[in-house]
Amino acid sequence: MRSALHTLTLFLVLTSAPAADAPRQPADIPWLLPRPKPPEIVEIKAPEEFKPPDGIPVVELASDRVVTEWLFAGRIKGGWGERTATALGQDGAGNALKGLRPLEPAAVLRETYPEFRPAIDLRRLSNGRDNTWTGFCTVVRNDKPRLLRVSFGLCGSAVDARMWISGQPVARDEFVRVAPGHHPVVMEACSGRRVSHWLGWRGRNMGPLFLSVSENDIRALHEWELSRWQATLNGATADDAKLLESVKFDPKTIRGKAGFFRVGKSVNGKWWFIDPDGKAFYYRGVCSVNSGGMGGRRTGRPPVPKEKVTDWIAAMKSWGFNGLGSWTTKEFFDKGIAYCEIIETFYEQPWLKHKFPDVFDPAWARALDVKCKTLCTPRRDSKLFLGYFLDNERGFMSSLRYGET
Repeated sequence: MRSALHTLTLFLVLTSAPAADAPRQPADIPWLLPRPKPPEIVEIKAPEEFKPPDGIPVVELASDRVVTEWLFAGRIKGGWGERTATALGQDGAGNALKGLRPLEPAAVLRETYPEFRPAIDLRRLSNGRDNTWTGFCTVVRNDKPRLLRVSFGLCGSAVDARMWISGQPVARDEFVRVAPGHHPVVMEACSGRRVSHWLGWRGRNMGPLFLSVSENDIRALHEWELSRWQATLNGATADDAKLLESVKFDPKTIRGKAGFFRVGKSVNGKWWFIDPDGKAFYYRGVCSVNSGGMGGRRTGRPPVPKEKVTDWIAAMKSWGFNGLGSWTTKEFFDKGIAYCEIIETFYEQPWLKHKFPDVFDPAWARALDVKCKTLCTPRRDSKLFLGYFLDNERGFMSSLRYGET
């Protein structure tokens, strides 16, 4: 279930500010990335007189198809990929394959979350060990010159990979122009580390594929990157106060009670928050302002001391924040800054099996009604109350795990 509001968290770096009358330049904005350069295209030629060694898979190069035919070696050491990639392009390439074995079908997942494509199960190949590297070799046969974007298809916490095509290192999402011929492909992949069960992507997978692109696609990508960079620069150098003052509302669209936070559509057709003074409000909120731990009030931790509440709010305002998001605890409410509340409907019982409510049970509706009244009624007269979230992102992976479907 999507939340009623979205909390924006910003990461700031504090530096000395330029003179008030001097326009800010890109160099004055430490978090702004450098101006994007045109993407480079790596030229890859097939090794001369290369003949695939016996036993190595030979796969036809096809766009948008995950490569799942490999030889592999478990628990490799540092430098294995580079050494193997170099050896495969030389005489006696078969020596590079000693100790490798075919990737078994059971190690290939036919559909994975969130890409819904096949992928190699790195966790299975590492026997569940964290941060374990596995090596892979195959040969792709290319029948014509192709311009491609290389995707590693990685998913999972700290999962990582490296690739070499015909001895040349290739970065993830890099563009390559591949000449016709047989190309040895070598990969190293790290199994990552275990993450908490609530993450939907507990798997540690790799689904390498090649995507056909055109020169126009690459130019369009660069133009888009430039436009996003320029928009970010424009926003960072704009006078926020003047921009907000310029917003004019269509009175017929305004929803809510005057003197409180409301919403309304500008005459330009954009929806805005409206602050208690009737002005456009651009919400920059910090999520989970509490004494520590995810869950806010659910953690049962003692409240933040009053003096720290004052200090924290002052600090956040000095950094440019003007609101507090979900999981902020009530000692921060009505302290001179906009704030939110979260209902968390899926914590109310009865559950199906494991913390997923039976939404068709009248008892759940009654319990939720009581919770909403308990949390929302005290906020009714608060002029700094911006709104509430129904839930955080509510996925269905736990329902699949516990057979609730």
